[in-house]
Amino acid sequence: METSIDRAWAKVVEMEEVNPALSGFSKTRPQFSQDEKGLVKATLQFNFNATPWGKSSVPAAADKSKPFCYLIVSVWRPNNLPGQPVYTQREYLIGTEKLEGFVIVSCSDDHLAKELRLIFESEMKKAESKTTSEQPGADQPATNPADKSSEGSTLNPHVEGRPPVAG
Repeated sequence: METSIDRAWAKVVEMEEVNPALSGFSKTRPQFSQDEKGLVKATLQFNFNATPWGKSSVPAAADKSKPFCYLIVSVWRPNNLPGQPVYTQREYLIGTEKLEGFVIVSCSDDHLAKELRLIFESEMKKAESKTTSEQPGADQPATNPADKSSEGSTLNPHVEGRPPVAG
């Protein structure tokens, strides 16, 4: 999984020069935490000109005259503690190890938001398929059954994968 997140990060770094909303992305690096069993946690958080994420608000441009981008990638080993899942959360099966994670992107450019999400999710899915290709059902990724984002829901145009915010 670490290699996949690093690969996705490198692809986005290549986009930095042509996308003003990605200014400074190359200065932000993924962080990984491991123990004797393997990956415990991986995180990447990037913010350019975006307001903070809140329980009832999504990031917006802090300076309305400039583009903004807010990106969070988080993967962790489940700890079986109670908690509210994130709306884009899913499971990854890497060999026999189960990981959970999500990718959240909010940008002033809808196309960029979709592209960033696709880059990270496709690379993370590759990590899963490389190690599970010998297992039955490997062509069916483990997903969160509560995730309805791919079932035709109307999406907030600035946050890929997020249901519309009630006004």
